[in-house]
Amino acid sequence: MIFNALKISTKTVLYALVGVMILVVLLVSVLKTSYVQTKLAQYFAPKISAALGYPIELDKVTIHFFDEATLEGVRVKDYQGYQMIDIEKLDVDFQLKSLVQDSTQNVLDYVRLFRPKVVLVIDKKGDLNIDEFIRRINKLTASKEPRPKNHKPSPFIIREANIQDGIFTLNDESEPYLNSRKSFDHYHFTLHELEAHLNDFTLIRDTVSFKTTLKGYDRFSNTRIKELTTNFLISDTQMRFDNLLLKLNNSTVKNQILMSFKSQKDFKHWNSKVRMRANFDSTFVTSDDLGRFVNDMYEFKDAYHLNGKFDGIVNDFKLQNFDLYFGKKSKLRGDFTFKGLPSISKAHMQLAMKKSHVQVEDLQNYIGPDPVKAIKKFGYVNFDGTFVGTVSQFKTTGLLESELGKLDVDVSMVLKPESAKSTYSGLVKAQEFRIGTLLEETLLGNVSLNGKIEGHGFSWKDSELQFDGDINSLQFNKYDYKNVYVKGKLAKQLFDGRVIVNDTNLVFNLYGKVDLRNQKEQVDLFGKLSKANLRNLFFTKDDWRISTYLDVEFDGINVDKLKGGALLYHTVLGYNTRNLYVDTVRFTSKILPQERLWSLESPQADVAFKGKFLPSKATQDLMQLVKEYSLYFVGNEQERNDYYAKKPYFVPLNYEIDYLLTLKDFYPFMALVYPEGKISKNTQFKGTFGIGSTSTFSLESKIDTLILGKNYQFYGSHIDLNSSKFYNSPAVLASVVLNSQKQKISILEPTEKFDLEASWGDDNSIRFTSKIRQQNTTNEATLNGTLGFMQEGISLQFNKSEFKVLDKRWQINPENLVTIVGKDLGAKNFMIANDDQYIALDGKISEDSTEAMNFKAKNFSLETLAPVVALNVSGTVDADVTLKEVYKHINADSQLRIEGLTLDNFLIGNFEGSGIYDQEAHIVRLDYDLERLNNHILKFQGTYDPMQETNSLNLTANLNQTSLQILEPFTKGVFSNLKGTASGDLKITGNLRHPIFNGVIDVKKGSLFFDYLKTTLNFEDKIHFDVDEIFAKKMTVYDDEGNKASLIGGVYYDGSNNFSLGLNLNLSRFKLLNTTKRDNNLYYGTGYASGKVSIDGPFNNIVIDANLISDRGTRLYIPLDNAQDAGSQEEIEFLVAKNPDDTKNEKKKKEDTSSRIRMDFKFEFTPDAYGEVQFDKQTGDIMRAYGAGKINLKIDTKGDFSMTGDYALDRGDYTFTFQNIINKKFSIQRGSRISWSGNPYEAMLDIRAAYTQNVNYLGSVIDTVSTGSSTYKNRPEFTRRYPVDVIIQLRDRLLQPAISFDLKLHDYPQNPEFNSGVTAFQNRIRTDEQELNRQVSNVLLLGQMVSNSAAAFASVNLVNNLMELASNQLSNVFSKIDQNLNVDLTFNGSGLNQDLINNLQLRFSYNFNDRFRITRSGGFTTALNQTNALSLIGDWSLEWFIQRDGSLRLKTYNRNVQTSILGSLNTQYQTFTSGGMSILYSKSFNYLFPNKYKKPVKETAE
Repeated sequence: MIFNALKISTKTVLYALVGVMILVVLLVSVLKTSYVQTKLAQYFAPKISAALGYPIELDKVTIHFFDEATLEGVRVKDYQGYQMIDIEKLDVDFQLKSLVQDSTQNVLDYVRLFRPKVVLVIDKKGDLNIDEFIRRINKLTASKEPRPKNHKPSPFIIREANIQDGIFTLNDESEPYLNSRKSFDHYHFTLHELEAHLNDFTLIRDTVSFKTTLKGYDRFSNTRIKELTTNFLISDTQMRFDNLLLKLNNSTVKNQILMSFKSQKDFKHWNSKVRMRANFDSTFVTSDDLGRFVNDMYEFKDAYHLNGKFDGIVNDFKLQNFDLYFGKKSKLRGDFTFKGLPSISKAHMQLAMKKSHVQVEDLQNYIGPDPVKAIKKFGYVNFDGTFVGTVSQFKTTGLLESELGKLDVDVSMVLKPESAKSTYSGLVKAQEFRIGTLLEETLLGNVSLNGKIEGHGFSWKDSELQFDGDINSLQFNKYDYKNVYVKGKLAKQLFDGRVIVNDTNLVFNLYGKVDLRNQKEQVDLFGKLSKANLRNLFFTKDDWRISTYLDVEFDGINVDKLKGGALLYHTVLGYNTRNLYVDTVRFTSKILPQERLWSLESPQADVAFKGKFLPSKATQDLMQLVKEYSLYFVGNEQERNDYYAKKPYFVPLNYEIDYLLTLKDFYPFMALVYPEGKISKNTQFKGTFGIGSTSTFSLESKIDTLILGKNYQFYGSHIDLNSSKFYNSPAVLASVVLNSQKQKISILEPTEKFDLEASWGDDNSIRFTSKIRQQNTTNEATLNGTLGFMQEGISLQFNKSEFKVLDKRWQINPENLVTIVGKDLGAKNFMIANDDQYIALDGKISEDSTEAMNFKAKNFSLETLAPVVALNVSGTVDADVTLKEVYKHINADSQLRIEGLTLDNFLIGNFEGSGIYDQEAHIVRLDYDLERLNNHILKFQGTYDPMQETNSLNLTANLNQTSLQILEPFTKGVFSNLKGTASGDLKITGNLRHPIFNGVIDVKKGSLFFDYLKTTLNFEDKIHFDVDEIFAKKMTVYDDEGNKASLIGGVYYDGSNNFSLGLNLNLSRFKLLNTTKRDNNLYYGTGYASGKVSIDGPFNNIVIDANLISDRGTRLYIPLDNAQDAGSQEEIEFLVAKNPDDTKNEKKKKEDTSSRIRMDFKFEFTPDAYGEVQFDKQTGDIMRAYGAGKINLKIDTKGDFSMTGDYALDRGDYTFTFQNIINKKFSIQRGSRISWSGNPYEAMLDIRAAYTQNVNYLGSVIDTVSTGSSTYKNRPEFTRRYPVDVIIQLRDRLLQPAISFDLKLHDYPQNPEFNSGVTAFQNRIRTDEQELNRQVSNVLLLGQMVSNSAAAFASVNLVNNLMELASNQLSNVFSKIDQNLNVDLTFNGSGLNQDLINNLQLRFSYNFNDRFRITRSGGFTTALNQTNALSLIGDWSLEWFIQRDGSLRLKTYNRNVQTSILGSLNTQYQTFTSGGMSILYSKSFNYLFPNKYKKPVKETAE
């Protein structure tokens, strides 16, 4: 190495200098003349050479004074006769005293060597030529007297030395030449341009130390020592470079290097015997510079920054607190151990890394391009952990963070040049890892998992992975799947294992095998798909859902080789809010010797394909045939010619497919996807599809009923279609016969006897005949003609065609012709006429400015259209309109008059006007007027400039008591029943596509009906028109009861035919809802509220946002029973399992509309709002409640309905019914609560209610067995009935609540017999749940309790049940008379006798203005079954809501208390009256102790 060469050269120069100095010392006393000095030196040189055995030559000596000398031409040859030292000039400044006396040290003040040449040779025996020379000098200069044992050697010191332009050569004859200019041959090298400066050079025995700055250059290997600055020390066992700065070519080594060895010969085995300890600080080394010493480094083309401590030999060393920077941004930090260098590929590494960072591309130099290509998707890796192994085979543990995500790994890897053969195994925990990027699969996204892995390969096409673990999150097809468990083998063409998914939108358990490797193509799967919401999973745009069991077994994955079957059973298919249950779906594929059979069977439909065909080829041919038919009928001749010119000509493979589609009961499926449609049961479609020299297709079907929405309905239909087409030419031959007995077509009135026959011939035309008539009238139409296919378009001509309407015949001119060629639409002599009235079209709409289209109507009665299009319109039209330049700037001349225009029996008036094109000004002058009842209510005047694009209109509109009803077509689906008049002037500018209105309109007696909420808005104010907006500044509106609201906002236009609302209302007890169950079967009722409402959005997507507080009169109903009024059901029902999520049997709407309204109501309900949940309204199973809460309702007219919030019940009741025989009314107790978190039918209940029944305690509570019943029968307090409350607790889901019961006994006499009996009874039912259920059942069903020893049920008390039924019915009658009146009559008794009267209970209450309530309760007799004034009056309470929301209320009561004065010793009971008053204040809060010192957050303007 270079450091070894440095050591040898230093000692060489040093000892040569000493040898020469011996000669100088001998001449010290001689004359100072140069001649004498030189002669003397030349004289003694041979003698010294003889003494040393090394030839020494000296050309000249000059002594300056007695302490300076210059020697020139100093040469020394080694023992082989080779020139060893050649110094051109040597300058020495010495201390004479130290040389001639026995001093403690020998000092040279300064030495300069000019152009020294030193050649060192190590012979084949390993001996260095200068070593013997140095030994002989030591012997010559040694003292002849023996030195004492404790003799300290005298140091030799050179205070300063310079070497100028030196050359140093080392040649080791025992080692071969490398003969590579890339390598620094440290056995054979020459340093040129050697420059050095030394300070404090000290020699003590074998130890040399000095400070130096040195430069040198090896020309052969192009190795340049730019700078070597260090405190150097060398001995026979160590070498030190302290304060080191080495600049070698492009590398820089800094701080400290220490080397230890046993002898200098160890340098020949540098990698294995020289131990180096170093402290690198800001060291920079390039791979090229390292390559001069370790050739393997050349291939890496990299640079390294080093910091840290190094200890060891090259073959085995450690790095502590080490930072190694390489590549562009890679950094290894930590404690490292390397064994096996300098071979990088074989080196074993043990790395404990901390915050290390590696750019994957930086590894390409070390592991090759293929492995890097396999892992380059990682981008970078931040790593904390351990790495043990080689660069291609290693185990790593720790946390890796890369561009693909985070991995917590304990993995062993073997990287191969071919990535497919790379293997890995271990434990992996991934967090948001981009597995899709790694596997080059776009459908895959991020994954978070925890499991065991084992596999090989890194790309999707060649990887194989064994995995067993949990996938917490997996993104596929842009959806994030949660809670996935996978165990199995996964590869591109293989899956073998099990997958369990418990995601919100996907729940399934699947196991089996899909093996497509090596042409196996086997699929064997079984599993349960519990839920799949396909829209949420981004597989469909619409809301599709499916759940099923599946059993799939196929051979062959290619559709042409498919054999086997698939079975789906217990399938539930959902679409939007509807569900369809399918018991079994079976798909079968058979390949027989002569044919293939495909079949799909289900309860709804069967389809079968039979023939000798390849499915893939048949699909391709069918798509091609559809395209060629499209070119024939729609395309032009040039497109057809181009297509067939490019189509390869060949004789196709002949085959024919017979198909049969049987719609056994297809309505359930149509009701799922297209509820407006319907097709009759067992309808069949059959036919053939074949390919040969001609392509053929046929279809034949008889359809009893076909309904496609409300606009298209066909009954008794038959279709027969046959077509053929030459395979390699465009010619088509086809015919179709279509007839239907009855029809409903679009806006036309119902028709019948529709017949159509059409045939395609060789002359590129379709000849057709058709006939249809209107039901129950004489109206009919006969349309015959020819549809021709021209070179550039199509033509249509009607022959012998006529209409018969209202017994008048309208004939089409037989000379007519209609053409469509490109953008040109032409009509010639097209006229439909009857006597003196007609409509006609003649001319052409074209890009040619000289062409014009003329439309004329004369005496045309609009009543002619009324019976045909079901439009209640009348009037007489005369019109003459000429259109030009339609595709540029519309140029129109028009004359129009509609006399007596009436729509829906509303007289609009007489509309008349003209539009005249001014040839000179190039504008159209418009003048139109609407006159009604001799009053000109609307007038348009102004001009239209077709040449102007942005401001072509200049019109004035005058409204004079114009009816608002004419606006209804623009508000259809949102508002209807518009009333009132408008007057004012409007200025209209802009253009036809974007007109701009300015002005003010005064509305009088305005009114409109909100269709969805069924409420009426009345208004009377000024409406302002401005650029793209119609608005009211502050309008007062009224509901139909006169309640007020203020409105600000209006209607806005975006310039693209889109109108939107922007209204803000401030309500005060305004009626917002007035619907019935027919209007909305999700919720209905009457709603009054105060607060703020905003209405925004386009008319087809309105958003209503409201923050409201309910007001008195609010009554909201939520039906859960799906009850329907008689006659509202369709004949065919949707036979699937009902789910509360489904929309309940949607009613037919009067008008089909695509409008959508989304409502976000934030309601604060107060106790004066009435709510009712109808479990079964027909049987009276209803929960009624008053309460308070904040509830957010989100409603969409497309079907979505959600509720969130809590509702605390203040009071209410729940009536439990059974078969209309048993009616039990439970009173809901205060503190009960209903909570919603989305689905209104998935509310959570926490309701406590009580049903009170008066029962006799004897036998059940009072023990009569031990004392005998006769003891108590004569005492009235024991024969009397006392109240028992059956407590029911409802918790959890609204439709499936968890129910528990309890019994509460109260208001019984306070004496020992009752007290002890009640205590014992309560202990018994508390510890014996079966006993509790028995007593509860008897009280609810039979109105009494039973003794502990009795049978499960007491005897049926028929009279008691009949009385209770009568009392409930009577209560319902009173509640219907007045909603504020609540009457409850309770009959309890064993028969129609005095006992019935004694136990009669009456409770009634009445609400005054929803603020004041008076209540009477109790019976009519005393404890002794007697009547007095107090018992008749009963218990009374008065409750007043001081605050309307019930937060502050006042209550006072008067109650009768019956007791005996002396307890059990006295059988005489007296009645006392007690009373009281209370004030109740309630308030909801989120914090018990709010932070009073919390500073408010200041709002900052953005």
